[in-house]
Amino acid sequence: MPADWHCTCCRRPKPMIVRKARNGVLLAHLDLHHDHLRDHLQSLVGAWVGVSRVEGAGAGSAHAGEHMRALVVRFRDTLVCDACNAADGTAKRLLGSEIHPAFSFSPAEIGRFIRPRSNALHEVDVEAACRTWSEVRHGFEDRLAFAALLVERLASGSFAQERGPDAVMAFARPADERMIDRWVRDDPDLHAMRTWQLGIEARLRARSVRRDAVGNSGRARKPVAGRRPTAADIAAFERQAGKGWQRTPPDWACPCCGRGKPAILRISGGGKWFAELRTHSHLELETDPQSREFRHALYGHGGAGLVVALRRQVYVCSDCGDVSSRLQSARPVVDRRPTLTLEDMRECLGEVRDNEKPEIDVAKAEACDRANLALAVAEAEFVRHRSLAIDLWVLRLKFGRHPDIAAALTGRARSEGLDVEAIPAAMRWLLRQGEALHAAHVQEIEQGRPAG
Repeated sequence: MPADWHCTCCRRPKPMIVRKARNGVLLAHLDLHHDHLRDHLQSLVGAWVGVSRVEGAGAGSAHAGEHMRALVVRFRDTLVCDACNAADGTAKRLLGSEIHPAFSFSPAEIGRFIRPRSNALHEVDVEAACRTWSEVRHGFEDRLAFAALLVERLASGSFAQERGPDAVMAFARPADERMIDRWVRDDPDLHAMRTWQLGIEARLRARSVRRDAVGNSGRARKPVAGRRPTAADIAAFERQAGKGWQRTPPDWACPCCGRGKPAILRISGGGKWFAELRTHSHLELETDPQSREFRHALYGHGGAGLVVALRRQVYVCSDCGDVSSRLQSARPVVDRRPTLTLEDMRECLGEVRDNEKPEIDVAKAEACDRANLALAVAEAEFVRHRSLAIDLWVLRLKFGRHPDIAAALTGRARSEGLDVEAIPAAMRWLLRQGEALHAAHVQEIEQGRPAG
């Protein structure tokens, strides 16, 4: 952000936003404030038109869901200072059951109930917040009802949206980006320059929103010896365990730290046994020479560098998963999550003992993330390739007998800047890739994991 930037809510300039934490670290953090109606709508869509119902509702309903968000949210995502973002949460907490959990105050509304202070968190005027809520409540409830109506119609198939073989993608990449892709396809120097540019942009954004004091009290945590669960403890926990635990076999072991299920259980602050499994994106690199050749010829991917062949979701224990989430909290990057391998996460943990929470070296995790910039770029390139390949395969599957299917497939590839006609056998290879990647995608859904 520019040096003369002001927070849109409290109007404080940068020097007035900085404050000192209790451990002496200076905080100057910005947050991306968003309308939680977006999350509410997403949960409704997932419940009504999710994997279990999409077959009955029709694929067209899933396509139409992409366009509903803008009709429901009250304001666009806005960069604000952390004090204003925190004031939104404080006001809602103080109002308690009076306010709907999916409600978010807009930036202008936050400015109406805060008492800004220089170099400190704001005071919240609860009465002013209550008045603001009362004024906008009717409109918010109208949007809630509208969201429910949209999703109900979506689930019935009434709002289905056709996506034929010649349809333009809803969020097609701009023409200038596709032109640049053609330039860098056969120029390793330009490809290296793009990688360097992405790294600079990521570091600048991270510096604008970094939070050095998160999770750092300045005092060493006193180690607590872990209590081992009995067979009765494990059986009692498994009756109310989360889905990840239920979907993995009893002899599952974390691929990061190597501990089995009994060893990751520990007593929570509330005195109950706690354990959680999280999904981690595991990247498999391309080793097939032909596939690497096609990826480079079509997109300019790889050359002598990294090419991702597949992204799979694997379960890890919550302690290992915390490496990524702690880094995200301490060094948030607006446009991407940290890129950490299983080996990286293990190196960032202190001594791993059964039934104990290990220490996390956030500085080492940040260094690993920086070192993995080329892998992050390769992952983004894979996501683009996977999306196109699956689109082509589905088009062929649905419209294979259409007389214009060949032209439609070529046109879809051309919309991404790919000249498949100039590369012998390129379309056949893309269709094979689409079939394989689609099968992997379906397999993850059937296993109950978020498709990667």
